Amino acid sequence: MAGGVELTAPGLETGQWITLGLLVVLAFWMLGGYNRVVALRMAIVAAWAQVDGVLQARELAVTALLAAVAARLASEPVALDG
Repeated sequence: MAGGVELTAPGLETGQWITLGLLVVLAFWMLGGYNRVVALRMAIVAAWAQVDGVLQARELAVTALLAAVAARLASEPVALDG
């Protein structure tokens, strides 16, 4: 342009700038999606860790209950035959 300011960079036309901008937006969108997937995976791991802790506590409680019942049965000889 004579006497004016050129709005595009040398070598790239407006359509190319738009395409480049869309590619950058797409890249950021994909990165955000990946971060959401990683966050969900970490939440799932944390939830299963909590379930595992509850199951381990339940296993310990059942084991202690069985040991108590076995000790009680051993201390009182009772005829279970009838």
